Amino acid sequence: MIRTAFRDHQTDGTCEDLIGESEFFTRREYDNADHRIWGRFDEYGQFKGSVSVYGDTVRDHVINWSGGKGKKTGCGPFHIRFAAVEGVARHSTLPPEEHGRVLAKTRKIGGLYIYRDGVRIQPYGNTDYDWLEIELRRTKSASYYYFSYRQMFGVVEVDSINNKKLREKAGREGFRENKAYRDLRGILKSFLVQVAADFFRKGGVHGERFVTRKREMEETERHLSARAKLVTAKRTRFKKDLTTFFERMETEKPLDEVVELGLEIEERVREAGRDTDRARAARRIIDLEREARRSLRNIETDYRVSKPRIGISRALQKEWGDYQEAYENLVASVRDIRDTIESVVTKEVTKAGVDVSARERMASALNEVAQTARRETKAGRKDLEATADDILTGTRTIAGQCVRDVESAIRAAMANFARRDFTNLDDQQLIAERSALEAPIREALDNATRRLDALRSHLAAVNLKSDSSLVDQLEAVEQSNVTLREQAAADLQLAQLGMAIEIISHEFGAAIRSIRSGLRSLKAWADANRELMSLYQSIRTSFDHLDGYLTLFTPLQRRLYRKAVDIRGWEIHDFLINLFGQRLARHNVELARTEAFAAATVRGYPSSFYPVFVNLVDNVIYWLAGQNERLERRIQLDATGKAFRVSDSGPGVHTRDRDDIFNIGFTRKPGGRGMGLHISRATLREVDYDLVLEAGGPERGATFLITPIKENDEQSDVD
Repeated sequence: MIRTAFRDHQTDGTCEDLIGESEFFTRREYDNADHRIWGRFDEYGQFKGSVSVYGDTVRDHVINWSGGKGKKTGCGPFHIRFAAVEGVARHSTLPPEEHGRVLAKTRKIGGLYIYRDGVRIQPYGNTDYDWLEIELRRTKSASYYYFSYRQMFGVVEVDSINNKKLREKAGREGFRENKAYRDLRGILKSFLVQVAADFFRKGGVHGERFVTRKREMEETERHLSARAKLVTAKRTRFKKDLTTFFERMETEKPLDEVVELGLEIEERVREAGRDTDRARAARRIIDLEREARRSLRNIETDYRVSKPRIGISRALQKEWGDYQEAYENLVASVRDIRDTIESVVTKEVTKAGVDVSARERMASALNEVAQTARRETKAGRKDLEATADDILTGTRTIAGQCVRDVESAIRAAMANFARRDFTNLDDQQLIAERSALEAPIREALDNATRRLDALRSHLAAVNLKSDSSLVDQLEAVEQSNVTLREQAAADLQLAQLGMAIEIISHEFGAAIRSIRSGLRSLKAWADANRELMSLYQSIRTSFDHLDGYLTLFTPLQRRLYRKAVDIRGWEIHDFLINLFGQRLARHNVELARTEAFAAATVRGYPSSFYPVFVNLVDNVIYWLAGQNERLERRIQLDATGKAFRVSDSGPGVHTRDRDDIFNIGFTRKPGGRGMGLHISRATLREVDYDLVLEAGGPERGATFLITPIKENDEQSDVD
């Protein structure tokens, strides 16, 4: 496989990457571009090929060149292949991040290159050399000429046989300005203008494809932008409400408030029961019970948070789940206090002989609930009717405006018709005049129809008979999109990390081989010159340190291990000591192994098991380092049956977090990504193993088990 890179090799032996192999354009970027053109120019300069606009391909498209006047061109037949990317993200089919990355690349190294026999001919393609006057034409009218060097990339392919009249200059800096080169330029300049006319202008042969799709994308972007603005505001408000709730739970302590309210009401009920006026005592007790119910209900309402009908991120879902659990505890406490108050009331009424019947108390409670229900229902009905009135008013306004716009266009067309004389016009001219008069009416009708259809769709979506409203469906779709976007972002990060490991390992390997060779040469000089020995020893020590770290990458790369091997516990322990030795010493953490762990063996890929131990030990060191120095700092590796066990003396996992620690994105570590445990579990499950957090409280530290999912003595035994 050939990899493209542009390097400047200096006389001093250094090499500067002008355009690295990962920075030049790739086949994937070409295939995913918004628009692509490829084909062949024959010996007469006539193009036949394919043009893809937003993925809609027109094949065998022909573009003529009139400059040859029936004679063969001086340059000969050649091929062309290039792509264009829209300059505005909302007009592009590329995802926003990818669009920004590709556009940044085209602005830096974009253009139409020339390759002869697979070798680039400079300066064609340089952004500062506008050899086809693309930018010059674009400054006159971007919409008319369309193409820009800063938004395109591609190649003109010529060879030494068919294009031998294209001769390079003595310094190999471009072609000589002979007839062959002039024909090549003339053909390509005319070609680009004609492609723009055929595909990217309104009224072009295939221009409607581009114009229609671009308009649809603008409409989609407008709707998405409006929705995003609304959702962002609601999401921000929702997050703020949850934050406020947890802050109030910490500072105001509503659970204590509920208990204090219960005790206060109990005391006041007992006091009322001692009133010598029995009738007054009864009224006071009923009033106190009603007051208690109202106060408790106010506490419930005051701490209630409503979830908006929008998609929310995984982190926000976690906060929402924590809120629901905390709020349910609050409601349960309110319910318990309410039952306690009712029991006290019953007891005091019986004890004091107060004439308060159970029926009277129940009637009071029902009346209180009924009044609240009526009040809230009436308020909701009032809001709904106001909303319906606003919609009706707005609908009538839009419908009326559409009628007026069409009528205005009709009257303007009729007025223009009345002012014109058609006596001396032929049939073609009459048709043209009629089309010109009809055009404003048709345009007004199209606009009105589009607005009315959109409004009708909105109203039709309100299905009062269905238990699934448009809002419910939109929330479900939006939640699915949020989840998919988060997963895609996480997958992209994983892919980038994997590529980085591969690149680092490969580049380090090549560089270290070169350094090792140089050190051998330096050793010979150092042996003969004692003054160089200290320098040699210093470089050698640093090199051995780096070389040792390079070897740590080896067991993490599956491609080096095509078959499963026996992985021994003592090897894992030694690997971890080599990797974390300095950190363990710096934070005074002991990494111990039992005899059972040292003797244990598992058959599998080192790339599946080693990273799991690395992640677990890395996490434990972090949490132990923040622990009081007087407490034990110990990590123990053990094996039981077919399972490996990694335990520690750290703070453990909070009960609230036990179900979430394996979710991607969840972390309590400042600056953490929340990917390690998720990746570790996913990697192990690919080889029929699992990563499990053993049951236990936070005060007991944390214990993780690496255990087979199913019994398989041939492939996954820990012996």
